[in-house]
Amino acid sequence: MRRPVQKMATLLTACRQQTVQIKDISETGARILLGRSISSKTGILSWEDQKIWCEIVWIDGLNAGIRFVDEQAGAKAD
Repeated sequence: MRRPVQKMATLLTACRQQTVQIKDISETGARILLGRSISSKTGILSWEDQKIWCEIVWIDGLNAGIRFVDEQAGAKAD
């Protein structure tokens, strides 16, 4: 189940690093608000003491849906 959150995070892709906002999160993924568009399909999302590989599964403008490769990260997002 997705939980709404307002957390700042960093998304590192092959092309760039940018600050993003996590809008909602679950054990398997999250919806993030990007600072600028991306074309990469994978990256590392980090916030607080978490760092997780992810796949970008959809992009709609500056909103993106990501799936965690390591599903344990989302459970620790509180």
